[in-house]
Amino acid sequence: MIDRCVIFDVGKVLFDWDLRHLFGKLIADPGELEYFVGNIVTPQWHFQHDAGRPAAEMVTERKAEFPEHAALIDAYGTRFNETIPGPVPGSLELVERLDAAGVPLFAITNFGHDFWEAFRPTQPVFDRFRDVIVSGTEKLMKPDPAIYRLAIARFGIDPAGALFIDDVAKNVAGAESVGIAGHQFVDAETLERELFRRGYFRDEPGFNALMEDCCVGWGWCGGIVDGEPSHVDMFIPESGPVSAYQFVDWLFEAEGVDWTGDPDKWGKHRDGLREVFIRHMKSETVDASALKWDL
Repeated sequence: MIDRCVIFDVGKVLFDWDLRHLFGKLIADPGELEYFVGNIVTPQWHFQHDAGRPAAEMVTERKAEFPEHAALIDAYGTRFNETIPGPVPGSLELVERLDAAGVPLFAITNFGHDFWEAFRPTQPVFDRFRDVIVSGTEKLMKPDPAIYRLAIARFGIDPAGALFIDDVAKNVAGAESVGIAGHQFVDAETLERELFRRGYFRDEPGFNALMEDCCVGWGWCGGIVDGEPSHVDMFIPESGPVSAYQFVDWLFEAEGVDWTGDPDKWGKHRDGLREVFIRHMKSETVDASALKWDL
């Protein structure tokens, strides 16, 4: 059983999606575009395919209802990938980092079977995922608890150690109803902080990860000392050996804290931050040149 993993939604978490991305190319008038996606090829109508209904059947039926829009309705069936213009900024980079950190990755997506078969081969990022549950294939949709129970069984995961990420609140609640922790996606920056808070990047190497762990995980972000902004960067030389404890003492100094004044209070913090340094920098001592931001 996998005791710790991350489960992603796809649409509007990893990849942007909106019917307007396609039909905006085909309908020049903004008012006509809004009428079309609000009354003819609508998200609610499209969701039938997510639920398992064949796209070809839906298109044939819709063309019979709206023959004057037959060409546009055909475009829904043949050009659906154009409703997905690209990734959500920052999200695929988080997937890559989680994968590099050895975190098992899965996905649960409300996505039509036919359209998923056409979309999946265009996106190598899914090679990093161990499995993806597609609603149109399973004929189960979020937020039905059954799709999350299927994921627990098929992925072989402990729900108590899983995190599910979705942009829709009711889908997050569906996961939580079966014991999976949830995070409602807003943007990649907020998600990154949540992943750090939950320890998913705790073993990621490098100075960026070290600083994020020190700040987000431990609260040592720098401060105001003698009325001036202070940060650990100010104490790091260009070169020369820097030990874990030396770096930690600079963190304290940047916060205006003299740990020697109360070692009983600050000693555990100091020891814990030393372990953070070693975990991310992979050594007790590194050259100062390694303690630079990777921008």
